[in-house]
Amino acid sequence: MRGTALVTGAARGIGRALALALAAEGYALAVHYRGSAADARETARLCEEKGVPATTLQADVTDPAQARRLVREAHTAFPPLPLAVLVNNVGNYVHRP
Repeated sequence: MRGTALVTGAARGIGRALALALAAEGYALAVHYRGSAADARETARLCEEKGVPATTLQADVTDPAQARRLVREAHTAFPPLPLAVLVNNVGNYVHRP
C-alpha cells in the first residue's frame, strides 16, 4: 500500500474517477462528500473492489474547521498509512446572471 489518498468531492463524477485511479495505483482512499452519502459509499465500495481499503468522510470544506477535521480524519483513517495524497477536486459554484 502506498499511503492514504484524500479526494474531495469524490462521491461521483470526476472525483469518483480520481479516487478509482488512485485505488488502482494502490492507495487507501478517504472518499470525501458533503451531502451524497450513498454515492460516497458506492465510490468507497468500488475502490475496495480494487483491493484497497476505503472510507467515507463527510465535511463542508467551505468551513475551515470542518476542512481541518477532514484532513485529520483522513490522516488517521488507515494506520500506519499516513496521508500521502490530497486531491482538492471539490468545486463550489455560485450561479448568478
